[in-house]
Amino acid sequence: MSGLKHRRDNSFSGKGQVTTTDLGKRHFQVCGTDAGGKVLFNRPLSRSKLMELLAGHPRCIVAMEACSTSHHWGGVAQGTGHAQTHQMPPDAFEG
Repeated sequence: MSGLKHRRDNSFSGKGQVTTTDLGKRHFQVCGTDAGGKVLFNRPLSRSKLMELLAGHPRCIVAMEACSTSHHWGGVAQGTGHAQTHQMPPDAFEG
């Protein structure tokens, strides 16, 4: 399984896992990993860029911090073809 590959147009290609770790008011901290858990990218995205990433990315697991908007974003991810979405407790993301 290949990992996500960052392209010059700020889109990503390949297969992997996209994890949104912080569903903030203005930006989302998004971390992409390969199947082995290696971090391929970790950066903030605006709402519109997150929607573009989800819509343009091959199907993968999308995990996010459980919060008041996580059900909405899980629905957005599922609506763009990502069948597996997971909501996790906030302490799962503390490092």
